[in-house]
Amino acid sequence: MNWWGHSTCPRFYGNKVEGTIYGKRTLWLDSHQEVYETTSPKLLIRLFPAPGTEWVGSSSIKCSSSRLEATLSFKGKHLFGLRGIIGQVSGKVWDTSNGATLYEISGAWNKTVVAKNMKTEESSVLLDAQAALTDLKAPTLRSKKEEVEASESLLVWRTVMGGIVRKDWDVARQAKHEIEERQRDLAKRRKMEGKVWLPRHFVEVADGEDRWHWRHIGESVPRAPLMGNSDAINDPAD
Repeated sequence: MNWWGHSTCPRFYGNKVEGTIYGKRTLWLDSHQEVYETTSPKLLIRLFPAPGTEWVGSSSIKCSSSRLEATLSFKGKHLFGLRGIIGQVSGKVWDTSNGATLYEISGAWNKTVVAKNMKTEESSVLLDAQAALTDLKAPTLRSKKEEVEASESLLVWRTVMGGIVRKDWDVARQAKHEIEERQRDLAKRRKMEGKVWLPRHFVEVADGEDRWHWRHIGESVPRAPLMGNSDAINDPAD
């Protein structure tokens, strides 16, 4: 199970916007009894002379049960975005119990990332982005409405996603506004009626950080109502 709680703080630097992402992503691997916590690098949005986005800064991945940790450094273009390579990443995987480096990481997250075993000196491909994205299709919902809950994310946000794909920003912006207004109205009605909202899949943990934990650790997760062909719910008027 994967959970991510975060907030973003943007800073403007004339020709670019740099977003610092606070919080962390938690990944539970129940079959291995392992929990991984990941922080995010900064998101850099260049405005001119060469518009684009890239990751910069550092990130870490920690697993307390295995005592392993990975530290990653992301680098992008420099000199106003005119020189350098987008997607550069380097780092290492090390054992926190003795400080020994187990692997060195290098490459580009949008191309190929390689891991070098420091004991055997052998290298292996950790990520092949081109292969992962080949023939990748956008997820679509099942055609039968009774199989799809009204709160399904793809159903709620499909008009927004459709506007973004078509680059129709007015449609995407209006749809997003309507979704947010519906949620505000729903929260107001609950408050007026004295109802307490209890999430179905998460429980709040009072540890001072307002964190939410997955309710079903160790249980099988129901399959999402997705399908891979075009026979799906695509028309918002359906």
